[in-house]
Amino acid sequence: DENNFYVDIQRYRGDRLKYCNIFHRLLDAIKGVNHQQSEDVPMAAPMNHTDMIKDIQAVVERLIPVETQQMEGNVVEAVIHLVHTSLTSRCFVERTAGLECLVNFTDMRHTMVPAARQGALIFLRGQAPPAQKPEDQDDLNKKCQEIQQIIFKILQHGEFEGDETLRQHLDGVSKDYECFMVQGGKRKRFPEQYEDALSGSTQKAMTIFVNSLEVVSCDQGSGTKFEQVLQDFFIQCKQCTNTDLYSTLVDCIDQCDHQMAIGYLACKAMRLLLSLFPPLKGQLQGDSRARGCVEKACQAGRSCHSLLETESKMLRDGILT
Repeated sequence: DENNFYVDIQRYRGDRLKYCNIFHRLLDAIKGVNHQQSEDVPMAAPMNHTDMIKDIQAVVERLIPVETQQMEGNVVEAVIHLVHTSLTSRCFVERTAGLECLVNFTDMRHTMVPAARQGALIFLRGQAPPAQKPEDQDDLNKKCQEIQQIIFKILQHGEFEGDETLRQHLDGVSKDYECFMVQGGKRKRFPEQYEDALSGSTQKAMTIFVNSLEVVSCDQGSGTKFEQVLQDFFIQCKQCTNTDLYSTLVDCIDQCDHQMAIGYLACKAMRLLLSLFPPLKGQLQGDSRARGCVEKACQAGRSCHSLLETESKMLRDGILT
């Protein structure tokens, strides 16, 4: 309609930082917003017809060869800026890229261990490491807190903040679907084109959590008090989403029969938390529902998911011993 339109922009060449810079400048041009950092980008009227595409293409041809301003600071600061920009975007592709960037940055198989450690603590603490320029520290910390809060909401609700409005709009547009998805123990009806996006975002957020726990579990001898870090992490999650992360993990394990990948990651997160956060063991031992969900995961994994079977059995043994 006149108030909403769809824009699909994909990277053809250049690195991700340059792409993000050009991407946002193009969107500003389409919306008729003057970009403060580039005077060479012309003002554009709101896009009313397809003839404006020619003007956009002309902007692309001028922008791509231009050397954009390089991100100052070290790699960690560059990742913080990139992930925050991507996750706060209204574009699904950008959000997905931000989650994937943090997945890779916290994965010790894809990055150096010191960098992965900093990435894990960025998520678990919601704070940035010391900035190269002290005056940038507050801005970096604020962005880390917002990154943490966004991932909290994905873990708890399966979607980004504001997506409910979009989902309701799609619901009003399309009535010919019968797709259901379980969130928080309740059955919700989602448009078919939205269901895969929800599951994918939740799986990536859970992977970031698991990667971070794996990094700190390998770094327990460093002297950092990870038990206190995790205690604060649980409190921050509860304050942000009004939901206990422990209950969310148990729900994910309980739903493993139709979301096995997420169930596997939830079992792995619980197993790692047992060694990093000792109070959790007593809570699991006294929770009959949680033990029943773990047993259910063992049976589901035995039939068709070997990773789920392995992790659920290790979690069950960790609870019993």
